[in-house]
Amino acid sequence: MIESLNRAFLYGESVFTTLRMVNGEFQDWEAHFERLRKGVEYVYGPFTDEESWVAILKNRLESLKHHESGDKVIRFTIYRHQARGIKKIGLISVTDLS
Repeated sequence: MIESLNRAFLYGESVFTTLRMVNGEFQDWEAHFERLRKGVEYVYGPFTDEESWVAILKNRLESLKHHESGDKVIRFTIYRHQARGIKKIGLISVTDLS
C-alpha cells in the first residue's frame, strides 16, 4: 500500500516497538513483544483468534529475524489492512494485520 494512503500512517492507527539487534539476535525481545502485544490488544482487540493470535503474531515477527543479521535497530509497526477511506470496526483476526 502506498504510505500516503495508509490510515496507519495518516492517522497514527498503528502500534510499534523499536528494539536493538546485536549479532542477529533481538535484545530484550520478550519485554518488547509484551508491550507490542498489549498495544495491539488495546488498539485492535478483541480478536476472533482468541489467544492464538499472540503466538501467530510472535511467530510472524520472529520469522522476519531470519532475513536480518548483524547489529541494527529494528522497528516493528503493526497496522490493520483497510480499504481506502473505510475504517473497519468490530472483531478482528490477526490475518487482518500487517
